[in-house]
Amino acid sequence: PQTDALQRVDANRIASAYALLVEHDGELAVATADGVYRINATGADERIWPLDGDQMVNAMAQDNHGRLWLAIPHQGLALVDLASGGATQWLKPISGMAGSLPDAIVTQLEIDQSGLLWIGTIERGLVKVDPNGTPFRYIRDLGPAHDLTGANYLRAISEDRAGTLWLGTVGDGVKRYLPKENRFEYFDDLQILPAADGARQEHLAVNAFIGDADDDLMWVATN
Repeated sequence: PQTDALQRVDANRIASAYALLVEHDGELAVATADGVYRINATGADERIWPLDGDQMVNAMAQDNHGRLWLAIPHQGLALVDLASGGATQWLKPISGMAGSLPDAIVTQLEIDQSGLLWIGTIERGLVKVDPNGTPFRYIRDLGPAHDLTGANYLRAISEDRAGTLWLGTVGDGVKRYLPKENRFEYFDDLQILPAADGARQEHLAVNAFIGDADDDLMWVATN
């Protein structure tokens, strides 16, 4: 019988999970401190990357070719082709090379409806690339009314049905990016936390989004 009770998955080798991804075949991939694991319906786990050694992964996305894009702390991106035995291509910032990954610290990954990959960073804001092979392009929020550091430190990206990207920041609250118009929209009431009597106001830090099936509501996880 169906139940709302939580069910614990006994994946013995996973001490901590940083990100979850439902792959195209319905399998669950889990990003952890030592690599990426796949968990089946019985709860059994198998590490699928890396094949040797350990590597922390903090965000994941799967492109239309089935390849995994993995965010590796301070090392940029790893592009993993599991169909080719886990062949890995490393994508890192290269000084003086236009079109390379602009920031080594990647916080979030999102594949949109058209297949483009959107990347959240801590300094360069929003980055996009076509997984089929184009240079990386970054889009910084340079609005004069916004702190450049907080405005471009992204922790969450979520695309709605209209193709708008909802962005969660550390110091600029919630905002939206409209790709077709190349502009940002702001929510002034979602930038500063309400302050208790005598307390110092804090900027709203956004950690995650999820929208409902009808795009009528967007749930926001904050500090």
